[in-house]
Amino acid sequence: MDNYINTIRVWIQSYVIKLNLCPFASYAFDLDKIHYQSELSQNQTDQLSALWKCIEILNKSDQKTSGILIIPNGLEKLDDYLDLYDKANWLLEDTKLDQKYQLASFHPNYLFENEAPDDISHYTNRSPYPIIHILSVSEVAQAIESHGHTEDIPSNNIQMLKSIGLKKIKDIITATKDS
Repeated sequence: MDNYINTIRVWIQSYVIKLNLCPFASYAFDLDKIHYQSELSQNQTDQLSALWKCIEILNKSDQKTSGILIIPNGLEKLDDYLDLYDKANWLLEDTKLDQKYQLASFHPNYLFENEAPDDISHYTNRSPYPIIHILSVSEVAQAIESHGHTEDIPSNNIQMLKSIGLKKIKDIITATKDS
């Protein structure tokens, strides 16, 4: 397993699952339903090609229901990442796979619009490296149905992060890169 994949797996376990930022994450993680892939190229065409390869793997797999594409190079600027993310969504729409998959975005410098740059809310979508999470639309629908009140998740996450404090949150994310 490469270091980028290992780092993201540690981040999912010690941050996303441990802090319960996504109540559905432990199910997929514990049952090894996530396909991990890293793309080291800084070229956007190569990055989109890697996304497509990840989708093809998911399409062929009976075991993997979501994919995480880690893109550690060339997307340090959030705007560059968001440009790629928009193109990835367009690719899904253009191929009609948006009926089967949806994307979630995570970036080390993630910023929500209309929030102060130092607001803790950004840390609900911050990760050690830029990643695109490919989720099965049907799996998400089942998780939402079984969980109920998913509309409360974002505000609950922000309140929980506030209770922990910004310094500790930054320390947890930094520690995942050091493991």
